[in-house]
Amino acid sequence: MKKLLCIIFAMALCSASFADTGSAFVVLNGVSSTGASQTINISKASFVRVQVWSNAGSTAGITIQERSSPNAPWYTVATITDPDANGEYWSVPVAMQLQVNVSSYASGIINAIVETHQITP
Repeated sequence: MKKLLCIIFAMALCSASFADTGSAFVVLNGVSSTGASQTINISKASFVRVQVWSNAGSTAGITIQERSSPNAPWYTVATITDPDANGEYWSVPVAMQLQVNVSSYASGIINAIVETHQITP
């Protein structure tokens, strides 16, 4: 009987439909200097992705940073060196807040988008 209930529950789970509520935030738009983006609240997201690229190659260091509360220190979850026009696409852990920081800059035009997705049944 226990196996039957497990099978029925699994079938119900597989046939359930889920809604994806997604948002995209342009956090760096044509940046040509050091500095951090605005802070994005990602605490309600099911998953988060960050895309970083330059218009035609760059010499820059970019960090994706998160923190667990507004007063906590930022910690780096990814480091991107010299992004090109193809860019890099990162899935990052869900925390409370996220920012993208141009930590070093010599040349290029830097862009970044943060996508948050919330999956609900």
